[in-house]
Amino acid sequence: QGESSLGTVLGLLDGQLAGGRAEAETGALDLSLGLAEEIIPVLLAGMVLGGEALPRGGQVRLAGDPGREFAIWPQGQRAAWPASLLRALAGELPVDAMGREVMVLWLCHVAAAAGVRLSIAVPPDGSAGPLMLSFA
Repeated sequence: QGESSLGTVLGLLDGQLAGGRAEAETGALDLSLGLAEEIIPVLLAGMVLGGEALPRGGQVRLAGDPGREFAIWPQGQRAAWPASLLRALAGELPVDAMGREVMVLWLCHVAAAAGVRLSIAVPPDGSAGPLMLSFA
């Protein structure tokens, strides 16, 4: 497998975010940027969860400093992270994961295996803040 470009990795998500109702938005990030093999499943899982946070569709935005951290956040009508993600980041992983909880569990496990710290920044207005993927 090995390293892959950001553009190639995001291409795997075409038509997959929010059941095709959302698109990935990378802003000024360089799509030719190489991603380390261990980061790829964490980024993919985070982006898919961003799509799950968009029941009416919209955009899953990706930004950050690729050598230090990525921020993923859903932008669209009624955007909200799954409650199971918030609980998992507080240390309460789902025991018998079902539905959306499966992707939450997967994200937490691949992040731990890759040494990626997960957190959510909560904006004062209560909107869906960014999921932060911080690299050690």
